[in-house]
Amino acid sequence: MMDNNPKITITAVILMGLYFTLTDAFPNKPTAPHQLCEKSMEDQNLPDPSDCTRYFRCVYGRKVPKICPEKMLFNLKIGNCDLHYNVECTPKNYHEVVGDQRAIETLTGNSLFKTSEANDVSEESSNSENINRPSETSTTKFVYMPHETVERAYYKVENGAKFMMYCEENMSFNFELEICARPSNLR
Repeated sequence: MMDNNPKITITAVILMGLYFTLTDAFPNKPTAPHQLCEKSMEDQNLPDPSDCTRYFRCVYGRKVPKICPEKMLFNLKIGNCDLHYNVECTPKNYHEVVGDQRAIETLTGNSLFKTSEANDVSEESSNSENINRPSETSTTKFVYMPHETVERAYYKVENGAKFMMYCEENMSFNFELEICARPSNLR
């Protein structure tokens, strides 16, 4: 017969929980040296050498991959994610990662092209005064464009797809800061 002792049941549940917690925190599979952190780096953030939107958090001696929120990049100076215009970041293998998929973008809402597409407008036929191309170190993969008539609406163009977005009531999109703000704070 089964023992209905509540102390034994509670102890068994606690031991099972402890077992699963420890096996998740310390798996038996070997860890590659590039996935380890020094003890002095515990609870520190480290940059991802190949992507400025990613970083690693050192937890229990292991690098745990993390992703910065949208429009933010990892800022080595502060050791955390920061607004993209405050960050100078060039991934070590930028040209391998981005290659022909690098987008020619503008924050003024004039154009978004991909250099690998054959049907794109050539540089000679486009109005270069209206197109602000990113530098070779740019990792931005999307652009914001104003809505034609609605002040609180704007478009987010990502990988060639256009999505309509809205700011909250009584707010407008600030294209310089790339955030929704009260109209009095826009300029």
